Amino acid sequence: MSRKFVLRQNEEVRSAGGARTLSFGRSELQIPKEEAERLKASNPDLTCADGEIAAKAWNKYINSSESKPYRLGRKKKSWISVP
Repeated sequence: MSRKFVLRQNEEVRSAGGARTLSFGRSELQIPKEEAERLKASNPDLTCADGEIAAKAWNKYINSSESKPYRLGRKKKSWISVP
């Protein structure tokens, strides 16, 4: 998917009230593949094998202004939890 298409689709989801909650969770971000690869390269903790470190890195990213175009919800907060 092109970046332009993903951003337009994300805006439509936000305008409709955000992503729906399903029995297993809810999508909070939709990031174009190229952007995701760049993000992971610049933030290696996002792919850390230690789930706690990865969750903290994702929450930090989600709460940053950089994630705004990729959010599917209206509000930012910490979404990823580690059991």
